Amino acid sequence: MAFPSVALRRPSRPAPVRRPSLHRAPVLIVDSDATTARLLRVTLEQDHDAEVEVVSDYESALDHLGNAARPTRLIMLDPTLRRMEADALMALLREHQARIHVTLHGRVPPEDLPYPVNFVGAAAYTHLASSPAASAPAAAVVAQALPVHDL
Repeated sequence: MAFPSVALRRPSRPAPVRRPSLHRAPVLIVDSDATTARLLRVTLEQDHDAEVEVVSDYESALDHLGNAARPTRLIMLDPTLRRMEADALMALLREHQARIHVTLHGRVPPEDLPYPVNFVGAAAYTHLASSPAASAPAAAVVAQALPVHDL
């Protein structure tokens, strides 16, 4: 008795998730702390060859977004900017349905801020500690574009 031939198939694997590259991508860092902004800028420029612009307040961020030669692809935002500026920037981006990825970074998680609901829509939060020993791992996280805490 002959057995019918059966073609064996390998189980299908999901295609690997491909992250958008930051190579030559316009990135805006909005942070009033010069040390944190420098850490992020150096990481993005050296490890990803991103085109980074740093501003320290809401008005400068709006000016940059309105006058940039190329559309900004990523905004890295400190949610603790003074006078609720981070909240206002997030609200403006939502209102205009901006197709810009936003990540939050800082020493205070968004859920511990007075109005965490204002940051709905941000892709991720990366905790940046204040000591250099703890900042190095944070820099590695940012360099690999790995969110530490998804919102």
